[in-house]
Amino acid sequence: MDVVNLATANGNFGGITSPMLMERLTTPALMSIDESVIQFWVLLSGQAGGSYTINIYRPDQSLFGTRFETLTRKRLWTWKHHAFSFRSHVSAADIGTWRMEAVVNDTVIYSRTMEVGFTSEYAPRFYPVAGRSFHVEGGEIRDTLRLSQFSNPSIYGLMNAPDFVSMAEDSIVIIEAGAILAQRSVYFQIEATDDAGRTDTMWYHLIDVNRPLSCAVARTGDVDVNAQITSADIIGSVNYVFKGGAAPLPCEASADVNCSGAVTSADVIFLVNHVFKGGPTPCDVCTIIPGSWACP
Repeated sequence: MDVVNLATANGNFGGITSPMLMERLTTPALMSIDESVIQFWVLLSGQAGGSYTINIYRPDQSLFGTRFETLTRKRLWTWKHHAFSFRSHVSAADIGTWRMEAVVNDTVIYSRTMEVGFTSEYAPRFYPVAGRSFHVEGGEIRDTLRLSQFSNPSIYGLMNAPDFVSMAEDSIVIIEAGAILAQRSVYFQIEATDDAGRTDTMWYHLIDVNRPLSCAVARTGDVDVNAQITSADIIGSVNYVFKGGAAPLPCEASADVNCSGAVTSADVIFLVNHVFKGGPTPCDVCTIIPGSWACP
């Protein structure tokens, strides 16, 4: 359930198509009291004879409008639009947070808010909304970020991006030539932030079919999988290497802290130096020797 104005519907509510809705029509972050008409849409699924109600409430919780509909036939994820005359029924007293709800059998099944003000404003909106996907094949990849026509100028930032990903000219994402993925699929995000602090994020998916599937080891050296490397991990490694104790979790690779391809006394010494003497951090076994270990 969402709401759009004429501008985001390209001036024609009747021209809204299912693909447009699936691409997330831009919803104003702030809806102007000067909008002549606003349109709410819902995604329906139900049997013939089923019914639902849309209720719209002003900031003072008085009912602005309602729509009731009974399904004449079975619906499976079908879009339905409901238009409301707006400007002629609101005033400055209605500025604030409105509430929209969908009701089925006297139960509110969905509720969301709408901010109303003097002018319509829009948060950043990335396109394509589904994100970007690239096959990493050795060459440099450059991708220019795009926002919807309604978005204000924004500042972009990388989120959880690998070291071989950077930005240029404030809006171009660069994947370096020769980038080596730790596993077959790597994900990161881009965030856009406008002057009002409103944000949107978009996913990037990098693929290299020649790399192994995702590694099960989150942190080499954490053999008891508690998200920390402590003396308990040393004890676990000692018991495994010297006493035939339980295997490291989630698999033997997590104890290969020097990335030699085998778990030996050298790994125990390495771990002791790291925990008690401030020695080097255990290597990332997934990145350095991916595919050498058979992790579940």
